[in-house]
Amino acid sequence: MDPDTYGPFASLIAIAAALISAFGLLLFKAVGPARRWSWLAGDRHSFIRTAAVRAITVALIALTFITIDKDNYWLFAGGALGFGLMTFVLISWFDRVRLVHTCVVPDVAIDGTAVTDRRGRPIGQSIVIGTEDTMKPAAQKAYRKLAPISLCKFVSGYGNNQINNPAAIWDLAVLAKIAAKLTMLVTGIMLCGVMALYLAAASIDMHLSKADAVAAEDAVPG
Repeated sequence: MDPDTYGPFASLIAIAAALISAFGLLLFKAVGPARRWSWLAGDRHSFIRTAAVRAITVALIALTFITIDKDNYWLFAGGALGFGLMTFVLISWFDRVRLVHTCVVPDVAIDGTAVTDRRGRPIGQSIVIGTEDTMKPAAQKAYRKLAPISLCKFVSGYGNNQINNPAAIWDLAVLAKIAAKLTMLVTGIMLCGVMALYLAAASIDMHLSKADAVAAEDAVPG
């Protein structure tokens, strides 16, 4: 896309893409890509879930681009603070849901040894789990006989020779709801994080422009 042909539109898309990529890289290093959570519900098309968030992000950046000026930039600075606080809340919420509703199943080689990465760290996959109250009746009865044990330990040995199979313990509708919540929290974190960065940068830029304009006026001989 040629900036000379498309003007501000090209700059807007470039800024949005850069912010989404930069913040998305930091986020995915921390919690993994959205497909890591969407596949738990049997949905491997994570782009469908994240496309709407990307579109909303671009639309909000465009709205800011055409409405911010030297008189109202402080409102957008407040918006940056609000999005930043919301990012913090969503990260805390996501972490709580992740701790309660996921178990990590280590990958095992043919010889039974744990698979590790190049740094020697064990590799595993996350599976989503429900709670004791949402278990199928038969699974709930079996769990209560073995209690107290962790849900992850129970999942690893229940299911008619299908170990680590949450669908043997919880209905798919329960698992899908939890997986969808995890996916939407991840995308919400990205939306709020990107908007906090953009609004802060736009506000600072407008503040500096205003200061330069004032300085230029003062420099003009009366």
